[in-house]
Amino acid sequence: MLKNNKHILTVFALFLAICFVFSYVKANSEVINTEDKVNSQELTTNESNSDIMLINEQQGTKVTEVENNEDEQIKGAFDTSIVDGVYKYSENKLSSYLPFIRLATGRIIIDKEISKMGFNFSSQGIEVNAKTRGTQILFSSDTVRVNAPMESGIIFSNGNVIIDSNIERNTFVVSTGTITITENAKLSEDLLCICTNLELKGIVEGSVIGSIESANITGKINNDLRGTYNDITFSSNENVGKNIYVNTYNESLNIKDKYPNAILNVLEVTEVNQFSFARVLDMIFTSLIFALLYLLINRVSKKQAFEKALNKIKSNPIMVILSGSIMLLASIPVAFLLLMLSAFGLWMIAVPILLVYIVVLVIIYILMTFITGSIMYTYIKSKYLKEGGTGTDILGTFCMFLLLNVLVKIPLVGGYILLALYIIATGFTVTAIFSKEKNK
Repeated sequence: MLKNNKHILTVFALFLAICFVFSYVKANSEVINTEDKVNSQELTTNESNSDIMLINEQQGTKVTEVENNEDEQIKGAFDTSIVDGVYKYSENKLSSYLPFIRLATGRIIIDKEISKMGFNFSSQGIEVNAKTRGTQILFSSDTVRVNAPMESGIIFSNGNVIIDSNIERNTFVVSTGTITITENAKLSEDLLCICTNLELKGIVEGSVIGSIESANITGKINNDLRGTYNDITFSSNENVGKNIYVNTYNESLNIKDKYPNAILNVLEVTEVNQFSFARVLDMIFTSLIFALLYLLINRVSKKQAFEKALNKIKSNPIMVILSGSIMLLASIPVAFLLLMLSAFGLWMIAVPILLVYIVVLVIIYILMTFITGSIMYTYIKSKYLKEGGTGTDILGTFCMFLLLNVLVKIPLVGGYILLALYIIATGFTVTAIFSKEKNK
């Protein structure tokens, strides 16, 4: 089976990296509505004649004495526009020479020719219906359709990608759904892709290189087919012009009947022994370090830190589960919201908040065994081991941390236990910091 989770994480990391760079670009370009400016007639006497538009009421036309260069009005490194709704290029102005960024909560429709490099972010679909030059980078939460010629395309889609035109240079596509190269499509160079399914019906004059779950090749690849595939079907022995080199986890995959010279490298899924001698030693060492850390914190705080945290947690059990779940489930939406605020020019506030949020989640993940184990042992001690001393604390915490480390290493269920520990540790942390201790 392909490691699709790794692909998704890679795409998301690229997305965050690009957005993070954009967050430092304070590009607040203004969309000027000429009709509203004329009808408002709120022109002051201090305005220069070169900025005033004369209205010819008899002919119903507008004449500009000296037209301002709209490119000079753009602030920041990019020509940036953010729209709440559908964005159509034919209805909006675009810089004649600057690279551009377009963000829309609705669809983005490229319906006029573009000659500069651009970034398009849409929470819905993207349609390319006019010829584009330069590299176009498209991020979409839905289907991307390329219906017009492109010079070069880089496409990220949380849905399907349909290419129904010519692309002159290398094409890079990442899709969580199906990539379809229609009969009308012709890619002049290589296709590099990561997706669940590939339907190749058109022509790729270069090579197809990808990590794909299932590929159906009925079109033509003039050069090579390379990458990792679990399943491949061909319509004939002429679909691939040159070499085939495939890595696969599917031992039953057989394409030798149509391509006897194809090279198939069957990969083995190696099972890691979670309880090897080295790993057991590592768990013991980690548990001992955590036990000593627990003892140190308890002594410095005069046995108050964990007891106060436990009292808050016991008083707010629902808050523990809700806060832990919400903190993890909301991580991606919160990151997206903060990045959007950065694009609006609020990066001085949004970026620090985002960094703190990420750092807190990472620290909790690293210390989740310590956090959960410490609270659990404190509860057990307050219930059953009230007379215990330092030796009891060392032995008890060591056994608790070792038990948790063993549980997360159990095959099949260890991953679920790890997730549960992460949620509980996050809930414990939020509750201990932000809730108030009830008076006894």
